[in-house]
Amino acid sequence: MANSKSEGQRKERKRGYQVVETDALRKHLGRNDYSAVEELRVMSERIDAINQSKAALSADKRAGFVAEEFIAGTFNRAARKKGQTTLTAKTGSNGGFPLDQRTDIKVTLDGKVVAEAQAKFGANAKRNAVAISKPKYHGTQRIVPSEQASCIRKELAASASRKASSANPRIRQKGADRM
Repeated sequence: MANSKSEGQRKERKRGYQVVETDALRKHLGRNDYSAVEELRVMSERIDAINQSKAALSADKRAGFVAEEFIAGTFNRAARKKGQTTLTAKTGSNGGFPLDQRTDIKVTLDGKVVAEAQAKFGANAKRNAVAISKPKYHGTQRIVPSEQASCIRKELAASASRKASSANPRIRQKGADRM
């Protein structure tokens, strides 16, 4: 009994130290920087939750959910650092909004949706180009790895050009619409 009591006292003392350290950190960093750090902690927790709840998925699929959370978390961190507390990126995978096949990330300002995005973070740029060009994603912003962006733009331009010169009028119109 004495051992569990001393353990409880030790935990309580540790919690007290953490509160003091947190207060000191908040004062040192200022409200905006502290809020930015807090966003990174939340992002880390959400990524851990994804890895646990989606453990049965392939590593590639799980990485896609993690990428979405990373994008939203770093966006939120930057907003908090600037003092923007009502500008927030949310993902459907963490319950930020009802699951929507068309949208991975929604950005809200004062609770109103101001942007929607689809993220594709596969290792293959050509596959990502095909994936983000699907009609169901029209009207959303597209987020891809920065090192793939120029390759994806070239792929999409080449695809539109091929379609624009097609003998089939329906395909030709699709190509013209995408140029």
